[in-house]
Amino acid sequence: MPTENLESTGTTLDGTPILLRPIRPEDEAVLQDLFTHMSRNDVRLRFFAPMRKLSHALAARLSHLDYGREMALVAQHGGMTLGVARYSAYPDRLSAEFAVAVRSDWHGRGAPWPNPASSGQSLGRVTAVEEQIADRR
Repeated sequence: MPTENLESTGTTLDGTPILLRPIRPEDEAVLQDLFTHMSRNDVRLRFFAPMRKLSHALAARLSHLDYGREMALVAQHGGMTLGVARYSAYPDRLSAEFAVAVRSDWHGRGAPWPNPASSGQSLGRVTAVEEQIADRR
């Protein structure tokens, strides 16, 4: 699926301009950098487990998508990756998981995340499935 036409811009609540673009296979290093700028608690809340580093295998998996059922959008400002929002449809294509990871020092700034399903992919009517850790606030 061509993703070049899916780039857009937006602004945070304080007016900071943000570039939103689909993740690309060459973004493994981008994901590694984002991970290093997330607190241990933020990592645990995103991946449902404590992790000290983002493995090459997981970074590769997260940056190589099956565009028929997945989409991930990267938010950047001045070349710095601020976060990633993604969804992955289940095989029945009636429900999907979604996740958002944001640099810990950018929490609360109001990144302009669009609905990833509005990226031009047609999955039909999909129900999002949300899983949270019990102590998530």
